[in-house]
Amino acid sequence: MVVETPEALEGLVDSLAGHDVVAVDTEFHGEKRYWPELYLVQLSTVDSTAAVDPLAVRDLSPLTPLFTDQSTTKAFHSAKNDIAILRRALDAEVVNVFDTQIAASFLGYGEQCGLTYLLREVCKIRPQKRFSMSDWSRRPLSREQLEYALDDVRYLIPLYEDFSRRLEEKGRLQWCLSETEFLSSADTYETSVETIYQKTRSSGRLRKGCEGVLWELVRWRESTARSLDRPRQRVASDDLLRRIAAMSPTSVESLGALRGLPGGLMEAHGKKIVETVSHAREAPPADVPHETRRRSDPGASARRDVLRIYAKSVASSLGIARTVLLPGETLNRLCSTLFTSRDQLEEIPGMRGWRMDLMGRDGARSPFREKGARGRASVWEVRPGRPEPMVAATVRWPS
Repeated sequence: MVVETPEALEGLVDSLAGHDVVAVDTEFHGEKRYWPELYLVQLSTVDSTAAVDPLAVRDLSPLTPLFTDQSTTKAFHSAKNDIAILRRALDAEVVNVFDTQIAASFLGYGEQCGLTYLLREVCKIRPQKRFSMSDWSRRPLSREQLEYALDDVRYLIPLYEDFSRRLEEKGRLQWCLSETEFLSSADTYETSVETIYQKTRSSGRLRKGCEGVLWELVRWRESTARSLDRPRQRVASDDLLRRIAAMSPTSVESLGALRGLPGGLMEAHGKKIVETVSHAREAPPADVPHETRRRSDPGASARRDVLRIYAKSVASSLGIARTVLLPGETLNRLCSTLFTSRDQLEEIPGMRGWRMDLMGRDGARSPFREKGARGRASVWEVRPGRPEPMVAATVRWPS
């Protein structure tokens, strides 16, 4: 079923009302625009599937009650990009999300498991992938394209049901649901200019004293990309902005002497780039984000080693990936923080709930000591074929 009229969309919304679970997927292109372009919304229940054509039905707002309804679970696979574009299309939150990719990570399938693999392994289904690189902007869509798109949702509910049951049996359903909460948070989909600057600043070398120029160039690029609706890297790459900041051209001619300028940049933006650089030089901005530098800590490396081994041991016993149990960002926060109590540990983002229950025991805190003390920590584990625990690693660090 393809929905191409407002009346058909209203009928679809009515048919979805009252269902406990609705599977969702989208088809979009994100290569040529600042904001990805939505070309199809696929929806499925236990007994029907439909594809909504946003090019024919311009107003998707009738779908808003579905996505904001706390009583209906929205099942996605790898949900973040889909939710980001739906939030923009509907100007609404997407709540009560179940992500089968996250669920799979708690069942031993790995952290970034693809839907095709899961359908083959769990549902014994081999969906066609011939149209994975389709141009979804072209109309009319072929029957084969539509069937391919609908396959991405028609099997999601059986997968959701299987995973929900198995997670419940293992006592991990709440772990999974707590890990998907970020998908309903507005903060997940907002990237500040400060964050973009820090990424641009840290992804390559920058001559000292050029930070203010780079900051102004990053802000110029972001504003230009939004107004032109083009990806920021297509307006000017991070590397190009750093090189322009280092050169700080005083004229369009001097900018033209910079090696490796993309075609059309001078004509489209040369004058504005020079003006931006000149303004930054004449009136250095006072709001340049400070570079975040980690304080030198001789114990941080040792704590990282111990935590990795400890987390790997716990994850192995659970049959899940170490990065699921202890993501890199949480690991970094743990290694850069000195704490001596469970209460202090709970203040670290990512260490509440199920993760705290599994890793917040005395053994997990052993690598952390008061600053100034000599540190020593051992990680014990039980290995196959050995009846007694053995020391997996011992590390020491000086005061």
